[in-house]
Amino acid sequence: MRNRIFLILSVLIMTIGYIVYESIVLSNKFENFHSSTNSGTILEKMPQVKFQNFRNKSSYDFYKEDKNKRKLFLHFWATWCGPCEAEFPKLIKLMNSDISKNYHFVFVAVNDEPAKIEKFLRQFPKLTATIVLDTEFKHQKFFGVYRLPETFLFNSNGTIYRKYTGAKEWDAFEAL
Repeated sequence: MRNRIFLILSVLIMTIGYIVYESIVLSNKFENFHSSTNSGTILEKMPQVKFQNFRNKSSYDFYKEDKNKRKLFLHFWATWCGPCEAEFPKLIKLMNSDISKNYHFVFVAVNDEPAKIEKFLRQFPKLTATIVLDTEFKHQKFFGVYRLPETFLFNSNGTIYRKYTGAKEWDAFEAL
């Protein structure tokens, strides 16, 4: 009887210890993320930020690159995000439709490894969007992104007019 109680208490103590350990490891891993999402910023205009272009590793400024001053479709995603992966084919379909001809599509890969991004993107040879990196949650605070996927629509003057959180049915989406 005492052995059974000792065994149950041992398992309980080890389980609690493991939970505490994992919570410490997880909080350290996402320390930058939490500090960026607690800023309380309400985004109204496109912030003056530069991302690293995934293809050529150069600095990328959205409005300097788009000479036609199109609207901006800014989409935060990651290869490790299940809903992001599921909606990606629908985004490609939207991007190649007539609805999107007035938009500049920029996909922000969040906290992802370049090799994984490259492998993921090989599935989509028709992808024409600009891919930029946010490898350390560095830019998410400017946009108030705290879950993925998240999409912002900016007009040609840089003013936000729509924000979508979570996966969408982009292939049937006409609210652009």
